[in-house]
Amino acid sequence: MNRKTLISLGVIALLLSAVIIQRTVHFSSVPTVKPWDGAADEITIKKGAADEVRIARKGEKWIVGAEEFPAESSIVDGMERKLKELSFSDLVTKKEFYERFDLSDDRAIRVTVRKKGKILRELLIGKKSTAGESAYVKFPNEKEVYLAGGNLAFEFDRTVDALRSKSLLSATIDTIESISVKYKGDSYTLAHESAPAPAESRDKKTPVPSPEMKWVLKGSPVEADQNKAREFASEFANITAQSFIPEADVKKKTGTPQCEITVKAAGKETSLRIYAKEGKDCYICYSSENPYYVLVGAWKAEKLLKLQKELTNTK
Repeated sequence: MNRKTLISLGVIALLLSAVIIQRTVHFSSVPTVKPWDGAADEITIKKGAADEVRIARKGEKWIVGAEEFPAESSIVDGMERKLKELSFSDLVTKKEFYERFDLSDDRAIRVTVRKKGKILRELLIGKKSTAGESAYVKFPNEKEVYLAGGNLAFEFDRTVDALRSKSLLSATIDTIESISVKYKGDSYTLAHESAPAPAESRDKKTPVPSPEMKWVLKGSPVEADQNKAREFASEFANITAQSFIPEADVKKKTGTPQCEITVKAAGKETSLRIYAKEGKDCYICYSSENPYYVLVGAWKAEKLLKLQKELTNTK
């Protein structure tokens, strides 16, 4: 082996050693964050001078704010999971240039997770990184800025209203027993009932089919159109609010509801009141399931404003 070959091999070996050392230093500089045991019972969010947002577990559900509004469990569970499974991909800097990462005191989102008063995780979240789905983060009282997986800046930059549950009524068509409606002087009940059982077959080996369910207008001589009835009932599978009406505006914006609906489903009774139209695109509504005045999209609310004759073949 000649001298030039030996020199080349030596250079390659040095470069490989440098890469290995660099990788070792890099990975050792990124801490491993261990998940905590069990479930947290409190998450607080504080961004700059804005009011602190407190989310707490109450029984099996989450509540948010001093008023203890029902919180959207899927959102809060996702937030808890992201913090519990937190992982860092890179050390960005050890220098205190926090403004460029939105990690200064006036910009950072401080998130604290607790269980029975004990802090499980405390983190400062900055802006989203330009390199993929990650965000700049740091621990309080530490200098290092890291990249953490997930768009945490979006997930945790939320107000109380953004975290409140917007579900007003959720009853799938197969669980609905009846829908009672009072609208424009009309009052009726659309019920889901079993059709009369078929006569028994003389052939004992042939099983008798189960009675079918059908929609009926209780106390009315008019038959319900089954397709129209099913379409109407299916609208109650997912009714959600777009936004909440401030308490100070409730009295001047509400009055006598133009439509009152009571849905019995799975042994539970939920009432929904629809008030006046608000602007061009919304109606003011109130649900016993989530008892606050809200705005519901007109495209949805108007599908619930039905007279009895609209559910029949009568013209």
